[in-house]
Amino acid sequence: MFNDIKNFNKNSVIDSCSVINVVSSETLFQSAKIEKCKFIITTYIEYELLKKSRGYKDKDHEIRAFELDKRIEQAIETGEILKYSLDISDLLDPLVNEHKRGKSRGELTAIILAKKFNVGLFTDDKKAQKIASDSLGVNRVESLYSLIGWLTWSGLLNDAEKESIITQHKYYFRDVSKCVEKGFVDGLMARLT
Repeated sequence: MFNDIKNFNKNSVIDSCSVINVVSSETLFQSAKIEKCKFIITTYIEYELLKKSRGYKDKDHEIRAFELDKRIEQAIETGEILKYSLDISDLLDPLVNEHKRGKSRGELTAIILAKKFNVGLFTDDKKAQKIASDSLGVNRVESLYSLIGWLTWSGLLNDAEKESIITQHKYYFRDVSKCVEKGFVDGLMARLT
């Protein structure tokens, strides 16, 4: 379902869960910036990330979510994550009517903006990946797996950095180790071809 690891879309509209997956690891976020990746969000995704109320399991989760919110806010303020608003006309896209039930508005706005700007879509949501593949083409759909694979293939991630990424995610109560491991191994394999 994914684009070839060697052909990562450096410019991608990114949904809220994937923003968290990238920003949760300073190692990963810095590596992506070194490779000149540009992540774009819609104003609705900013709302989902920073303004939408959410419950917390305990005080530790709340404190770490607050830390992560600050990192995301800073990335937006410094232009490391770009923000765009959709026009009313963009929301008339047939995609909205086809998928308004059962899919997050944030993911739909991300797909619509990726379509409008003719860039990639970065999502770790399987349903959104399917919709985006149908709407944009499989070669424009990216994920945490493909970012890890591409950064490994390009020589930016080694074993120690992979472990650092996993540890940094765990600090924020995110277990993405299987995805990171698979992307890392596939990135190494791609170097051999």
